[in-house]
Amino acid sequence: MTERTTNVLLKAIEEPPARTLWFLCAPSPADVLVTIRSRCRAVNLSIPSVDEVADLLVRRDG
Repeated sequence: MTERTTNVLLKAIEEPPARTLWFLCAPSPADVLVTIRSRCRAVNLSIPSVDEVADLLVRRDG
């Protein structure tokens, strides 16, 4: 990101509109600028296996 883009994003993260959630997606926390990362909470997501998805669909939708 350019410096201007980073500053705009930082301002938006620090002063979000009411009821706003930001989801910043990156391959790893190291790929996010430190100034932005310091204002975020990391949430690790995993990709379910094909078998898990199939099982869910069968249980939920028959």
